[in-house]
Amino acid sequence: MHVRRPIMLMNLWLFACLTTMTTMIPALARDTSPHPVSLPSQEHLPFKPISMDIYIDFYCPHCHDFVTNILPSLKEKFGRALNIQYIGLPVVENASTLAFEMYEAARLEGKGEEMAHLLFETLQITRRSIQSIEMRESLYHTLGLDVERMHEHLKSGRAKARMEQQFRHALKIGLDMTPVVVLDSQYLVIDTSADNLRLILEELVSQKTKHSL
Repeated sequence: MHVRRPIMLMNLWLFACLTTMTTMIPALARDTSPHPVSLPSQEHLPFKPISMDIYIDFYCPHCHDFVTNILPSLKEKFGRALNIQYIGLPVVENASTLAFEMYEAARLEGKGEEMAHLLFETLQITRRSIQSIEMRESLYHTLGLDVERMHEHLKSGRAKARMEQQFRHALKIGLDMTPVVVLDSQYLVIDTSADNLRLILEELVSQKTKHSL
Protein backbone atom coordinates (compact mmCIF):
# COMPACT_ATOMS: atom_id res chain seq x y z
CA MET A 1 0.00 0.00 0.00
CA HIS A 2 1.46 3.35 -1.02
CA VAL A 3 1.09 6.34 1.29
CA ARG A 4 2.45 9.83 0.64
CA ARG A 5 1.53 11.68 3.83
CA PRO A 6 -0.40 10.97 7.08
CA ILE A 7 -4.13 10.50 6.60
CA MET A 8 -6.18 13.36 8.00
CA LEU A 9 -9.34 12.20 9.73
CA MET A 10 -10.81 15.58 10.53
CA ASN A 11 -13.46 15.58 7.80
CA LEU A 12 -16.85 14.92 9.40
CA TRP A 13 -18.08 12.75 6.51
CA LEU A 14 -14.97 10.59 6.69
CA PHE A 15 -15.20 10.40 10.48
CA ALA A 16 -18.72 9.02 10.14
CA CYS A 17 -17.50 6.50 7.58
CA LEU A 18 -14.65 5.34 9.76
CA THR A 19 -16.92 5.07 12.77
CA THR A 20 -19.19 2.76 10.80
CA MET A 21 -16.32 0.73 9.41
CA THR A 22 -14.61 0.50 12.79
CA THR A 23 -17.74 -1.26 13.99
CA MET A 24 -18.06 -3.41 10.92
CA ILE A 25 -14.54 -4.50 10.04
CA PRO A 26 -13.26 -5.80 13.40
CA ALA A 27 -16.45 -7.77 13.96
CA LEU A 28 -16.07 -9.43 10.59
CA ALA A 29 -12.34 -9.90 10.91
CA ARG A 30 -12.72 -11.81 14.18
CA ASP A 31 -15.28 -14.16 12.65
CA THR A 32 -12.99 -16.97 11.56
CA SER A 33 -15.89 -19.15 10.39
CA PRO A 34 -18.49 -16.73 9.01
CA HIS A 35 -21.89 -18.01 8.02
CA PRO A 36 -22.32 -18.38 4.26
CA VAL A 37 -24.43 -15.75 2.54
CA SER A 38 -26.78 -16.71 -0.29
CA LEU A 39 -26.33 -14.24 -3.13
CA PRO A 40 -29.48 -13.18 -4.99
CA SER A 41 -30.09 -14.26 -8.56
CA GLN A 42 -27.98 -12.16 -10.90
CA GLU A 43 -30.87 -12.02 -13.37
CA HIS A 44 -33.25 -10.54 -10.79
CA LEU A 45 -31.14 -8.36 -8.52
CA PRO A 46 -33.60 -7.05 -5.90
CA PHE A 47 -31.54 -3.98 -4.98
CA LYS A 48 -29.44 -1.26 -6.52
CA PRO A 49 -25.89 -2.57 -7.12
CA ILE A 50 -23.26 -1.66 -4.55
CA SER A 51 -21.01 1.09 -5.91
CA MET A 52 -17.39 0.09 -5.50
CA ASP A 53 -14.97 2.96 -6.09
CA ILE A 54 -11.40 1.70 -6.26
CA TYR A 55 -8.70 4.33 -5.81
CA ILE A 56 -5.54 3.25 -7.64
CA ASP A 57 -2.13 4.55 -8.63
CA PHE A 58 -0.75 3.07 -11.85
CA TYR A 59 2.77 3.20 -10.41
CA CYS A 60 1.74 1.32 -7.26
CA PRO A 61 2.56 -2.44 -7.33
CA HIS A 62 -0.01 -3.08 -4.59
CA CYS A 63 -2.71 -1.60 -6.82
CA HIS A 64 -1.59 -3.81 -9.69
CA ASP A 65 -1.78 -6.83 -7.42
CA PHE A 66 -5.24 -5.81 -6.25
CA VAL A 67 -6.79 -5.42 -9.70
CA THR A 68 -4.99 -8.52 -11.02
CA ASN A 69 -5.32 -11.02 -8.18
CA ILE A 70 -8.05 -9.84 -5.80
CA LEU A 71 -10.67 -7.98 -7.81
CA PRO A 72 -11.40 -10.80 -10.32
CA SER A 73 -12.54 -13.18 -7.55
CA LEU A 74 -14.84 -10.49 -6.14
CA LYS A 75 -16.28 -9.86 -9.60
CA GLU A 76 -16.88 -13.58 -10.05
CA LYS A 77 -18.58 -13.95 -6.68
CA PHE A 78 -20.74 -10.82 -6.63
CA GLY A 79 -21.27 -10.21 -10.35
CA ARG A 80 -23.94 -7.63 -11.10
CA ALA A 81 -24.29 -6.81 -7.41
CA LEU A 82 -21.20 -4.62 -7.85
CA ASN A 83 -20.89 -1.43 -9.87
CA ILE A 84 -17.12 -1.02 -10.10
CA GLN A 85 -15.31 2.19 -10.96
CA TYR A 86 -11.57 2.85 -10.95
CA ILE A 87 -10.43 6.28 -9.78
CA GLY A 88 -6.88 7.40 -10.40
CA LEU A 89 -5.16 8.74 -7.29
CA PRO A 90 -1.51 9.76 -7.78
CA VAL A 91 0.30 9.12 -4.50
CA VAL A 92 3.67 7.70 -5.59
CA GLU A 93 6.25 10.45 -5.10
CA ASN A 94 7.73 12.13 -8.18
CA ALA A 95 5.69 10.05 -10.63
CA SER A 96 4.28 11.73 -13.72
CA THR A 97 0.54 12.44 -13.79
CA LEU A 98 0.41 11.67 -17.52
CA ALA A 99 -0.84 8.11 -16.92
CA PHE A 100 -3.77 9.48 -14.92
CA GLU A 101 -4.64 11.97 -17.64
CA MET A 102 -4.55 9.16 -20.22
CA TYR A 103 -6.81 7.09 -18.01
CA GLU A 104 -9.31 9.93 -17.61
CA ALA A 105 -9.24 10.56 -21.36
CA ALA A 106 -10.01 6.88 -21.95
CA ARG A 107 -12.84 7.07 -19.40
CA LEU A 108 -14.33 9.91 -21.43
CA GLU A 109 -14.31 7.47 -24.36
CA GLY A 110 -15.88 4.65 -22.36
CA LYS A 111 -12.70 2.57 -22.01
CA GLY A 112 -11.37 3.55 -18.62
CA GLU A 113 -11.07 0.05 -17.19
CA GLU A 114 -9.32 -1.23 -20.30
CA MET A 115 -6.86 1.65 -20.17
CA ALA A 116 -6.23 1.07 -16.46
CA HIS A 117 -5.21 -2.54 -17.11
CA LEU A 118 -3.08 -1.55 -20.11
CA LEU A 119 -1.29 1.14 -18.09
CA PHE A 120 -0.53 -1.34 -15.32
CA GLU A 121 0.87 -3.78 -17.87
CA THR A 122 2.93 -1.10 -19.63
CA LEU A 123 4.35 0.59 -16.54
CA GLN A 124 4.83 -2.40 -14.25
CA ILE A 125 5.16 -5.52 -16.40
CA THR A 126 6.94 -4.43 -19.58
CA ARG A 127 8.46 -1.40 -17.81
CA ARG A 128 7.98 0.93 -20.78
CA SER A 129 7.77 4.70 -20.62
CA ILE A 130 4.65 6.49 -21.86
CA GLN A 131 6.37 9.84 -22.29
CA SER A 132 6.69 9.62 -26.08
CA ILE A 133 3.74 10.38 -28.34
CA GLU A 134 4.50 7.25 -30.33
CA MET A 135 4.16 5.05 -27.26
CA ARG A 136 0.92 6.70 -26.20
CA GLU A 137 -0.55 6.33 -29.68
CA SER A 138 0.41 2.67 -29.64
CA LEU A 139 -1.64 2.20 -26.48
CA TYR A 140 -4.58 4.06 -28.02
CA HIS A 141 -4.46 1.79 -31.07
CA THR A 142 -4.30 -1.30 -28.83
CA LEU A 143 -7.64 -0.31 -27.27
CA GLY A 144 -9.21 0.83 -30.53
CA LEU A 145 -9.38 4.43 -29.34
CA ASP A 146 -9.50 7.36 -31.73
CA VAL A 147 -6.00 8.84 -31.57
CA GLU A 148 -7.04 12.38 -32.44
CA ARG A 149 -9.82 12.41 -29.85
CA MET A 150 -7.41 11.17 -27.18
CA HIS A 151 -4.90 13.88 -28.12
CA GLU A 152 -7.67 16.46 -27.93
CA HIS A 153 -8.77 15.30 -24.46
CA LEU A 154 -5.21 15.76 -23.20
CA LYS A 155 -4.48 18.97 -25.12
CA SER A 156 -7.72 20.67 -24.09
CA GLY A 157 -7.13 19.93 -20.42
CA ARG A 158 -10.40 18.00 -20.03
CA ALA A 159 -8.65 14.83 -18.90
CA LYS A 160 -6.40 16.77 -16.51
CA ALA A 161 -9.39 18.63 -15.06
CA ARG A 162 -11.20 15.33 -14.37
CA MET A 163 -8.08 13.90 -12.75
CA GLU A 164 -7.62 16.96 -10.54
CA GLN A 165 -11.30 16.94 -9.56
CA GLN A 166 -11.04 13.31 -8.44
CA PHE A 167 -7.81 14.08 -6.59
CA ARG A 168 -9.37 17.00 -4.71
CA HIS A 169 -12.34 14.84 -3.73
CA ALA A 170 -10.01 12.09 -2.48
CA LEU A 171 -8.11 14.57 -0.32
CA LYS A 172 -11.37 16.07 0.92
CA ILE A 173 -12.48 12.73 2.32
CA GLY A 174 -9.02 12.04 3.73
CA LEU A 175 -7.63 9.53 1.22
CA ASP A 176 -3.89 9.54 0.70
CA MET A 177 -3.04 5.92 -0.01
CA THR A 178 -3.71 3.25 -2.60
CA PRO A 179 -5.39 0.89 -3.11
CA VAL A 180 -8.42 2.00 -1.11
CA VAL A 181 -12.06 1.06 -1.67
CA VAL A 182 -15.15 3.15 -0.95
CA LEU A 183 -18.46 1.28 -0.97
CA ASP A 184 -21.77 3.06 -1.65
CA SER A 185 -20.00 6.39 -1.00
CA GLN A 186 -20.26 5.60 2.72
CA TYR A 187 -17.91 2.81 3.75
CA LEU A 188 -14.17 3.36 3.60
CA VAL A 189 -12.22 0.10 3.34
CA ILE A 190 -8.48 0.44 3.91
CA ASP A 191 -7.85 -3.28 4.43
CA THR A 192 -8.39 -4.37 0.81
CA SER A 193 -7.47 -8.01 1.34
CA ALA A 194 -9.71 -10.48 -0.47
CA ASP A 195 -11.10 -12.01 2.74
CA ASN A 196 -11.91 -8.66 4.34
CA LEU A 197 -13.65 -7.26 1.27
CA ARG A 198 -15.56 -10.50 0.72
CA LEU A 199 -16.91 -10.45 4.26
CA ILE A 200 -17.89 -6.79 4.08
CA LEU A 201 -19.58 -7.23 0.72
CA GLU A 202 -21.45 -10.30 1.91
CA GLU A 203 -22.75 -8.30 4.85
CA LEU A 204 -23.83 -5.40 2.62
CA VAL A 205 -25.54 -7.76 0.18
CA SER A 206 -27.31 -9.48 3.05
CA GLN A 207 -28.53 -6.16 4.44
CA LYS A 208 -29.67 -4.90 1.06
CA THR A 209 -31.47 -8.17 0.31
CA LYS A 210 -33.35 -8.04 3.63
CA HIS A 211 -34.35 -4.41 3.07
CA SER A 212 -35.65 -5.22 -0.42
CA LEU A 213 -38.03 -7.92 0.84
